[in-house]
Amino acid sequence: MNGNERFGYNSLCHVGIPGMHWGHRKGSSSKTKSSTTSAPKVRRKIKDISDAELKTKIGRMQIEQQYYQLSKNRVQTGKSYAKSALATGTKIAGITSTALALYTNASKIKNIFESIKK
Repeated sequence: MNGNERFGYNSLCHVGIPGMHWGHRKGSSSKTKSSTTSAPKVRRKIKDISDAELKTKIGRMQIEQQYYQLSKNRVQTGKSYAKSALATGTKIAGITSTALALYTNASKIKNIFESIKK
């Protein structure tokens, strides 16, 4: 009995290799998690840090703070532009849908007005 007879004439089946696990390759060595992760950073006390190291850390923190402030301004500019574009698009969509509804129902509206005049 072949695979077609067992599962039906029009079916295609793949059973894989017996004993093979998903995501594992033959012959590859498995690394442990501890060997791929780095050791945790040890935080030193301020008293143990030299003046030069402290100055470089403070300088780095100031530069990062300036960067975040500058990028925040750029994000705010983009956010306000996107907000105004969305508001304009919403207005245009509302006007367009109203015009389309009036156009498609023009004959019904005309009949309503004619029945009111009589």
